[in-house]
Amino acid sequence: MNRIVFALVLSVFCCATSPSFAVEDYCGDQDLSAKTDEASLGAPIDAKTFFNDTKGAYTVLKAGGANAHDGDTGIIELEDNMVVLAFSYCPPSGGCDPNYVFLEYDKTKIFQKASNDGTTVNTIQSEDGGKPTKFSWDVQRDGLISLKNYQYVMPDGKVVTLEHVIKKK
Repeated sequence: MNRIVFALVLSVFCCATSPSFAVEDYCGDQDLSAKTDEASLGAPIDAKTFFNDTKGAYTVLKAGGANAHDGDTGIIELEDNMVVLAFSYCPPSGGCDPNYVFLEYDKTKIFQKASNDGTTVNTIQSEDGGKPTKFSWDVQRDGLISLKNYQYVMPDGKVVTLEHVIKKK
């Protein structure tokens, strides 16, 4: 209970000091595991099974809140011990980042929860270089998917939540 209260206080502070963040976003370099406890995230599901079901090419409709460039495609590829997500992002300041995310199966936990509005919320917890990471993969009733990277680092060093709105090809 104390962890949840602390996370809520931290979220309010972060949102008050950084207006571009939503309540679900994280600020800077904090412990992502303190945000929620596993029981509230839903039922655990096998990472290999989840990514096997989601592998393939996706049409990117929006990236970072902006319309994607024509023909933007993202992909999920399976490797022997990890999955690779590649959903590029071109920040407003210029340049483009291929935005590769490597998730090792043995370090990745996925939790699934159905919402009342028909959305299926998948929370993906993993680690990168020993630091916890968090992503979400929310499937809407209409088939659109919201993929969020909660610790995306912008070129200026600011940590933001980067959302891609995608649809399976």
